[in-house]
This record gives sequence, structure tokens and C-alpha cells, in this order.
Amino acid sequence: MPTDLFMALLDKRNQQARGNPILPALLYIFCPAAAGWWLAGANPEPVFDVAWHALEDFSQGKTLKEALTEHGIGEAVLGDIEKYIGEVATYRSHHPMSSPELSPLFPGGRFDPSHRLGSHVTIKKMGGWNKVLEYARVWAYLIYDWQGDMKISQDSDIQIEMEWLAITSRGVRKAAYFPAWVWTAKIGKVERDHIGLLVEDGRGHDQLRFALVQASDKRGDKTWSNPPLVFGLQRESGDAELFQSAFEIEKLMQMLLPLAERATSKVSFPMRALRNPRACLDCGYQHLCYPDRTKKGRQKPLFGDVSLKMLQR
Repeated sequence: MPTDLFMALLDKRNQQARGNPILPALLYIFCPAAAGWWLAGANPEPVFDVAWHALEDFSQGKTLKEALTEHGIGEAVLGDIEKYIGEVATYRSHHPMSSPELSPLFPGGRFDPSHRLGSHVTIKKMGGWNKVLEYARVWAYLIYDWQGDMKISQDSDIQIEMEWLAITSRGVRKAAYFPAWVWTAKIGKVERDHIGLLVEDGRGHDQLRFALVQASDKRGDKTWSNPPLVFGLQRESGDAELFQSAFEIEKLMQMLLPLAERATSKVSFPMRALRNPRACLDCGYQHLCYPDRTKKGRQKPLFGDVSLKMLQR
């Protein structure tokens, strides 16, 4: 779920510069259809991203209870979530491995459905009951799991912020702006920045996105005091892996302009849908590719005929 990419598309600075090749290149790698919609002037509708929202609320200094209450979760459900967090802690203490609570043998997370009355709208918006529990798990455990894998000392003064990075490449005249989560760890007078990009478990690092973020020259209006370390934060396991490019960085960056040129092709095949239609559920352009997705009586929404003609104009 490339929430960072879709948020970048909605940033006014980037919308005023759709000719900038960076975002079309990143979109083309994600799905040529998404690049086609963007270049045609359409904006995405980002799907609710549990991990992203948990980080966002956590970084604002809220408590988990405050954040869930603001989302619309009722008191009865809050008790169930607190119980779930305790069950995870107990299970982890007996199973020292990455996120053992993901095992089908984990006995927790089962509660009286009647407790969800009054919270059902929020639960549906967040993606269902399992996603609500996932939000709590990210907050209570994964944030600290990621910090541990990034070798951030618990003794340091840690600040987590979403920063807009200025990303660019050779041959690109103007920077694009891209959101990323930055952990700033301070011990004494020494500061160290760690950038975390959310990734799907087992998918590795999408090379161009990570390389562009690693090469960013500043966060907001400030230049980096030291070059940051860039990690892929696995959404489910809580593992964090340092980015290592599979290409020479210079050669990888040289692919950006040709990729952006491909994105402007008159034919934008919906590659994501061809590989796995279920993956489209995480896409901010699904409302355009699947305009009938809310219709009842269909086992699976169909890719719209008008959309297909538009993308193969």
C-alpha cells in the first residue's frame, strides 16, 4: 500500500508540476494504469492505511485511547483492545520470535461482537475488526520492534515525525516532494536520523523509491546534519531492514527518465490488476478502474469498460 506515493500526488506542490518525471516514474513501477490516471489529471483517493495512521497519531503525542476515541471507537471496544494488547504481551513472552501473535495458534483477539455496537461505522472505515486490532498492535508493539531493528537505543531521546523530503535526480530540474517517517535519535549532543518506508512483508525494497529517498538532500527546509539511514519497515512482522540497492545507484537513477517517458505512453496497461486483482484494493485509483465496485450481487467487481478504453486511448 504506497500511501506515501498517493499522499505525494495530493500535495499541491506536486500537482502544480505534473510534468516532473519523478512521480510518473514511481507510479509506472507501481502500475502503469495509475500513472495514466495521474497524467490525465485525476487525483487518487487513498485507502485507510492502518500502519500509516497509527504512526501519524503516535507522532502527535496522543495516547492509544485518545487516538482510538478520536477515530470513533466506543468504550466497550476500548476494553477489548486493552485485553488484546495484554494477550499479545503474554504470547510474545512465551514465543521469542518476530510477531508470534500472527500465528494461527495465537488464541487472542476474540471478543463479544455486541461490544462493537456504536463503533461499527469506524470499524468498517478502518477496514474491519482485524484492522482495528492491527492499529493497536502497530502502536503498542511494531513501532518499538522497528526501532529495535534500526538499532535505535532506548536510552536516546527519540522523536518520530512525518517529513516532506525534497527528492530529485540528475536531469530533473525541480524536486518532487515526498512524505516519509523520520526517527531522530539524540544522545547528548549527537543526533542520528533514520528514515522508515513502509513495505509489504516479503516484498523487499522497491528500488527507485528507496534510492530517491536515500538521495534526498533535505527534510522540510533543513539539510540533513548527517546522511540518514533508510529502512524498509515491514507492516506485519515489525522487522526493519536497511536498504541495500540491487543496482549501482547511478545506473538505477538513470532509469528514472526512461520510466517517466514510458508512463506517458498512450497505452497504460493495468498491470497490477493483471498480476493480482486483489492488490487493487490498496490502490488510490481503484474508484476509477472499478467504478462498479460497490454494486451488490457481484462476486468480484469488474474493471470498467470506460476505464479500459481511457487507459488504452
